[in-house]
Amino acid sequence: MKKITEIRYYRVSLLLPILLPLAFLPFWKTTTNGALLMLIPSLIFGAGPYLVLACLLYRISKRGAFEFKRWFILSPLIMVLLSVTSSLGFFIVAVGIRKINPPLIFVGWIFTGMYSLIIGYIYVGIINLFAKLLIRLKIILPESE
Repeated sequence: MKKITEIRYYRVSLLLPILLPLAFLPFWKTTTNGALLMLIPSLIFGAGPYLVLACLLYRISKRGAFEFKRWFILSPLIMVLLSVTSSLGFFIVAVGIRKINPPLIFVGWIFTGMYSLIIGYIYVGIINLFAKLLIRLKIILPESE
C-alpha cells in the first residue's frame, strides 16, 4: 500500500466538513437522528465561512505539518469569528438594516459561535485521532518536527 504524508492527510481532511454533510443530505427529511440533522445547518450556514477558513489552512499547510497543526487546533476559534461575521451580514441582507434587533443578534451570535465551536472541535478531534491512529499503523508517514 502506498503511504501518504501527514500533511497530505491533513489537506484532504479539510474536505470533511463539506463532504460529510453532503453525504447525508439525501436523508435529511427522513432521519430522526439529531447528530445527522445538525450536519445540515453546518452545510447551509457554515459552508461560506468554512471555505474561507479551508483556503487559509491550505495556504498554511505549505509551511509544513507542524505549522499546520498549530493553526488547525485554533481553527474552530477562527471559524467562530468567520461564522459570526457572516451571520451578521446574512441577517442584515435578510431583514434590512433598520429592522435589526440587537438582543436578537446577540442571541444569534451566541448560538452561531457555540455551534461553530462545538462542531469545529468535533471535526478537529476526529481528524487528529485518525491521524494518530494512521501514523501508528504506519499508513501515514509523519513529518519530522
